[in-house]
Amino acid sequence: MDLSDYFLEGLIGNGGYGQIYLVQNARTKKRFALKRQLSFFNNEDTCPAQLQLEMQVHTRADPNFVVKALAAWDHGDFCYMLLEHMLGDITIFYRLNEPQAVSIVHQIGKAISYLHSCGYVHRDLKPGNILVDKAFNVKLSDFGLCTKTSHYPHGVRCGTPSYMAPESLIYKVYSEESDWFSFGLTIFHFIVGEKLYKFKSFDEAARHWADPAVVIKMDLIRFPLWQNYVGKFLVPSADDRQTYSSSLEVIDEDHPMLSNAGSNIQSLGEVFVRFGKLGPCRRTNVVVQYDHPELYKFDGCVHQACSGFPFYTLPYEATTSQETKTGNIGLQRKLQIIVLRWILGMNLAENLSYMYLVLTFKYLCSTLGI
Repeated sequence: MDLSDYFLEGLIGNGGYGQIYLVQNARTKKRFALKRQLSFFNNEDTCPAQLQLEMQVHTRADPNFVVKALAAWDHGDFCYMLLEHMLGDITIFYRLNEPQAVSIVHQIGKAISYLHSCGYVHRDLKPGNILVDKAFNVKLSDFGLCTKTSHYPHGVRCGTPSYMAPESLIYKVYSEESDWFSFGLTIFHFIVGEKLYKFKSFDEAARHWADPAVVIKMDLIRFPLWQNYVGKFLVPSADDRQTYSSSLEVIDEDHPMLSNAGSNIQSLGEVFVRFGKLGPCRRTNVVVQYDHPELYKFDGCVHQACSGFPFYTLPYEATTSQETKTGNIGLQRKLQIIVLRWILGMNLAENLSYMYLVLTFKYLCSTLGI
């Protein structure tokens, strides 16, 4: 794939995972994010299978819930993923009204539920890994520690100590229930504006949760209804912990969480966000090279950089002819536009929320085979 029109414009983030750069197409002005991390060849903390699993989630998952990867490759000492551009994580919001906050919590819960339904556990859920797109929709990201529910690799601690479940810290055990404990800590941070715990190491966090007299204090949450809701997830025993779906069945009928489940926050009031500044980087064009193309083959599909990205269809099915690929995608988009115009012409858009409009559109396209 020729990405000669794509240039690095700034540094979005820098951490133990690597770097994320802002990338812009000089011709179309469309923006993307480029994640660069050390390849498994030079980093003993990663392996081909884990890297492949991360790419599989980003490329195959529903882009309504997961940040979409548009291309992936490796060259030299690094592996790269070209991702959709996001505004930042959920901490960019401030002065949200309660209906807007409720909508965000619902979106996070549904995204985690979707990930679990696909057979994965995230293992590093926290505000920094829950991102916001330009339409203020919430999506999960950073699946470097993700694992399949059919194979829990116990015996190793991984994640962020301040957002980990007790069983993960003490017994090095991970499950879907562990993600829901992280969900509770994430909601706490989102509502209050700061962490419930500020552990500096796995051992410090493990000692805290190993104390049988430990009490989870949520006094910083001012409203009893929200204290009660967050408390359903922050339960030391995994067996007694609620999931997003089950939590909605056991809360009071007047709880705010029983409203605004499908509303976009823009329809619920003015949205206030704060943006971070881009870090400096040398403006260079993006070059795609594959040192290990076999790394990007899984489930009978090839997930490499491609010149035409499907509108929403996942996965991208590789074909032998570039002309066939671009031709099918062009026809597909034309038919999708016809379906969208039909929805608008029937005034369905006026009677459906944003989420249900998207689902209706995808259902019709799927039924028609486009």
